[in-house]
Amino acid sequence: MGSMCDMADINRFCRSEEGKMLLDEIKNLLLDRKIVDVKFEKQISNIEVNITLDNEHTVTVLMPFLDVYSIRENYSEIINREYLKDYPERDLKKLQ
Repeated sequence: MGSMCDMADINRFCRSEEGKMLLDEIKNLLLDRKIVDVKFEKQISNIEVNITLDNEHTVTVLMPFLDVYSIRENYSEIINREYLKDYPERDLKKLQ
């Protein structure tokens, strides 16, 4: 998690002419484009969504619900089930 100092710097960047220009470039890159491919890439703390557009640019999207903390919170049973596939000797239900 960031701090208010981080948010202040983001605000400063977004209000600057350079920041506005960069965000406009990104907007123009994305507007009126067609998605031609979507791939997922596992990172250390999240799953990235890599979207390829019809102009051959690839855009990486970070979705909060694909963050490891969110995945652990929302899918703990699934993670535990898969964990036990990796370490079946730790399954307490089978040990009883």
